[in-house]
Amino acid sequence: MNCKNCGKEFNKHRRQVHCSKICAQTYNNHKFNGICLHCSKEFGGFQGQIFCSNGCARSYYVSSTEGTSRSRAHKKYANLNKHKKKANDFLYSNLRNGAIQPQPCAICNASRLYTEAHHQNYNKPLEVDWLCDSCHKRVHKAVRSLLRIAI
Repeated sequence: MNCKNCGKEFNKHRRQVHCSKICAQTYNNHKFNGICLHCSKEFGGFQGQIFCSNGCARSYYVSSTEGTSRSRAHKKYANLNKHKKKANDFLYSNLRNGAIQPQPCAICNASRLYTEAHHQNYNKPLEVDWLCDSCHKRVHKAVRSLLRIAI
């Protein structure tokens, strides 16, 4: 096998990918000079790093999504569905406090570790059906198709 750092051929031992400890250290510590995508400062970072700090990354992604149709649609949905958010927040605060425990899937009886809460009525936030991901998707798909038939 050839060393990932220097290309020298060596006999591989288990998960070894470098010919020596020195090659492994220089490969792992290989830094390059980059220019931050957000603030345009020069910085020393690792290969593939595009921001000089986590703060620049957060600022870049927040500013790049403002005003897009996706964020406008999200804000519109949030404003129209405040009752859903309130019910979900109440349910999850009770889950964190231990007042309510997840149950196995009501349809396929999957483990309670993998279930999600499904509200039939958002005015009763603690009355939920516990469903696994696949059953939850099927329920929502069925509800959407029933709504299309009714309209």
